[in-house]
Order: sequence, then structure tokens, then C-alpha cells
Amino acid sequence: MPNKRKSESAIPTTVFLSYSRKDISIANWLRNELKEKEFQVFQDLPDTLPGEEWWSRLKQLIRESDQVIFLMSENSNSSKVCAEEIRYALDLQKRIFPVLIDNIDWRSVPEGLSKIQGIYLTNSGERASSMAILTKAMGTDLNWFREHTRLYNRALRWKNKGMKADELLTGDSLHEAEEWLSRQSPKHAFPTSLHQEFIFHSRKAEIANQERTLKESEEQKKKIDEQRGKAENNFRAGIDIITEIQHRIIENLKQTRGVSSATQEYAIQTILSASQKLKNNDPDFYPSSVQMQLAGNELYATTSLAEVFLRQGKFKEAEFSAKEAYKLSEAFRLDDYNPLQRRPGLLNTSKTLAILAEIYSRQNENSKAKEYLEECRYIQEKGLEYYSNYSEAEDFRTELAETFHRLSVTNILLGKKEEALLNSQEALKHAEYLLHKDEDNQHLQIKVAIAQSSVADSLIENNRLEEAQKMLDYAINMFSKDLETSPDNLFLLHWKSICLERLGNVYMFQKAYTDGFEVFEQTLSIKKQLVEADPNDIHYQNDLKIISSKYESAKQLANT
Repeated sequence: MPNKRKSESAIPTTVFLSYSRKDISIANWLRNELKEKEFQVFQDLPDTLPGEEWWSRLKQLIRESDQVIFLMSENSNSSKVCAEEIRYALDLQKRIFPVLIDNIDWRSVPEGLSKIQGIYLTNSGERASSMAILTKAMGTDLNWFREHTRLYNRALRWKNKGMKADELLTGDSLHEAEEWLSRQSPKHAFPTSLHQEFIFHSRKAEIANQERTLKESEEQKKKIDEQRGKAENNFRAGIDIITEIQHRIIENLKQTRGVSSATQEYAIQTILSASQKLKNNDPDFYPSSVQMQLAGNELYATTSLAEVFLRQGKFKEAEFSAKEAYKLSEAFRLDDYNPLQRRPGLLNTSKTLAILAEIYSRQNENSKAKEYLEECRYIQEKGLEYYSNYSEAEDFRTELAETFHRLSVTNILLGKKEEALLNSQEALKHAEYLLHKDEDNQHLQIKVAIAQSSVADSLIENNRLEEAQKMLDYAINMFSKDLETSPDNLFLLHWKSICLERLGNVYMFQKAYTDGFEVFEQTLSIKKQLVEADPNDIHYQNDLKIISSKYESAKQLANT
């Protein structure tokens, strides 16, 4: 890279120190330690002049910092100013190092920090080794974070000056920024939407300027085409990263313990708004493939939002979002100009129908739920039949297994026990077929365990208790094994609790009340964990009420 700025080694690493003023003594000690190691430390008191508007100054210090250290204590955890500083740093996608200086209640830490590994300064005798760990960590991916800070401040200046063209990047600076954007970002750190917008407008302006300057000669036109191709490739790389980040964030929000449905709703609403803004920003500039990718991002976020609304019991909002997702997926399926989009469009259409079915099922409108599921099943079976001529059509078979599982549950609720058993057996057949093709696939092993549980539920309804017990034992062992490596995975915890509850039902039907009581006790413990992890999920709350009642009944019968 051309040496147009100071050499990287000559640039001091900037860090903002967030702390409670009740901890000023150790904050000053840490500041001095970092200064001795040639870090430039920004702190509220030493770096704010008398008469300055303090919050604006603090935000400026955070923006100009490559990294943030949060001195974590009961004092700072209860500080509104500290919470605002951390929230602002997270909004800017800054890398944050939680440094613990006393024992704390982890439930009180600022939102977003509990999943980040902390560094402990609680033992004065180990401070030297802890400081070594901290400074080493702060040096990891340092150049990426420096560029993140530099480009963000450039972008903010451009925005604050009315988005004037003379503030945009050009030439090598723009090319370097695009290369930075296309590189894989470090863990827990991503470019912001302002980064994307700034670089996008810079490239757009660069192309427009080149086209005005070079349009007279064929050779010059060739250069423009080369630049445009490079821009599109870099832009596509950026869009690919945005898509990956969006999916990663949403999936992690769904599965991580301690992230409430309300927080998920806010995060996905933000992602959806950004997706829509990017898609509608300048559609004529985008190639058709990019337009479809951005539309796919909007569809994924809209579908995820419907699922979050459903978990919170916001049925009207869930239905509205699901129907919006249905319209978007149908646009994919019916697009004659992009036939490759028909397959994902068909799959997403069936998924939105399944969500609509779940919305009505939660409101005890099971006949209407079944209508949506039958339509969903029809689409998936037709898709499986057609695409099996060209591939294994594993995507359609996977979704079809899930639909048969849902139909089994719905038919149980409608009192159609034999039909429910047939549905659950179909679900298991498709899941086992997929696993047979890829026996080491952990995701497919979980699918089979879920299908086994579904069949067991139908067997219980048909009074075939011994067969049900064997299937439930298999499923419970599978979920327990996976939870050993992913103990905070809410999806696995939820399904293990379902299987344990069904096993407890078997014992109660067999009048093995002590066994039933012990299993319900395990189930109750997991249900409490789920409610604690997401108090806004009404499904978890209802499940807890049901299992609490079963637990008390089993307890009385076991003691008689």
C-alpha cells in the first residue's frame, strides 16, 4: 500500500476509557499504564475542557477512538452515562473490552456486553499478566479498526457537510476503502451503514466523473468499463458481506440466551429499515443480480420480524409482516426475468404460509391453521417432485419434513389422532432420508430427533406408550449431546424440554408417578431457564404454566 499517510507503527493507538467516577482511582491507574505502553487514552475529565457541551464531547472522543475499554463494576453497571457511552460505541460497531475491577451481578451489565469475553483486574497480584493480555488483544486486527475509525469520521464529516461531492473519497483512497470493505471483518465488529453509504456514493461519483472525463475516446471508454467492473465487483463483495452479517446477526439473536424478544424486534426492525433503504437508494445503478440479492435481504428480515412478533404474542403485527413477506416471496417466484429465483421464491412462499399457520394455531384457530399447512405441503411436494429431476432437492425435503411435523401437532389438537400419526411418520421418513445421505451432519441429526419426538407424541395419543418411550429416549439423548457443546442454544433447550415433558406424560399414563415427577422436575428447570432468557416470549411463559401444573400433580401422586 502506498505510504501516503503516517506509517502504521508511528500512529498511536487511541482508546476511550468508560468508567464510573466512583472508580476514578483505578481508572487513572489504568490510563497511566496504557500511556506507558504508548496508547493514547481518551477519558471524560482530562479530555473535556471547561464550558464544553460534555455529551457531544464524549461522543466525539468515542468516535475518534479505535477501541473502547469499559471498567466493569457495580458502580459503572448502574451508571446511566456509562450505559449511554457503551450504547453509542456499539452503534458505531467499536470493539469493546470489558475489564472487570470487582465482582458483579452479570444481569446488570449494559446490554450487548455479556457475550464478550472480559479481562479481570480483580486480583491486584495478577494485574501485570492481565494487562499483558489486554494490550495483546488490543493489538489484534488493529489496522482494521484504525481504518474503521478513520473512514467513519470521514463519512460523518461528509454527512455533516451536506454530503458534498468534494468530501467524497477518490482515486487510491477510494480503492483502499473498497478493499477494506470487502475484507472479512474481525469477530464482533462490522462496517456501519454510514461506511457503506459513504463508499458507495464515493464510487458512484468517481464513475460519473470518469465517464464525463473519458467518454471521447474508445480507450478511455475501455478504462471506464474496467473501473465500473471493479466497482461492481467490490460493491457485490460489500453486499455479500452485508447479507452474511444480516443472517448471522438474526440467527445469533434467535439462539443466544439472554437476548429478549423485544431486543430482537428492535434489532431486526433496524436491519429491515437499512435493507429497504439500501434497496431503494438508487435501483437503476444496481445490476439485476444485486437488486434481487437486496430484495432477498428484505424478505429474510421481514420473515424474521414476523417470527419475533409471533413469539411475543403480537398476532396482528405478526400477520401483517408474514403477509408482506408472502408478497415479496411471490415476486421472486413469479419473476419471468430471473427464473433462477423461482426456487428460493417457492421455498419462501411455503415458509410464510407456515408462519401464518402458526399465528392462527397460537390463537386456537386450528382448522384455519391446517388450511395454510395443507397449502404449504402442496407447494413443497410439487417443488420436491419437480426439482428431484435435477438434484436431490434437499431444501424442499427439509421443509416438507417440518410441515408434516406441524400438521401432526395440528391434527392432534383437532382430535384426528390417526392422521396425526401418519403425518409424524412422514416427517420422520423425510428426515431419515436426508440423514442417510449425510450421516455426520449435526443439523440433520437434530431434525431426526425432532421428528422422533413428533412421532412419539402421536404414539402417546394412540396409547402406544412403549414405542413412544423408546423414541423419546433417543431424542433426549441427541439434544443432551448437542447441548454439551452449545449449552446456551435456546432452540436445543426448548426441544429437550418438549421431549422431557412428553416422556413425563408417558410415565404418568403408565402410573409410574415417581418417574414422572422426576422428569417433570427436570423439564420445569429448563422451562424456567427459557423464560429467564426471554421473558417476552409468551410461548415460553405458557409452557412454564403448563409444566408447573403437571409438576405439582405428579408430586402429589408420587407422595401418596
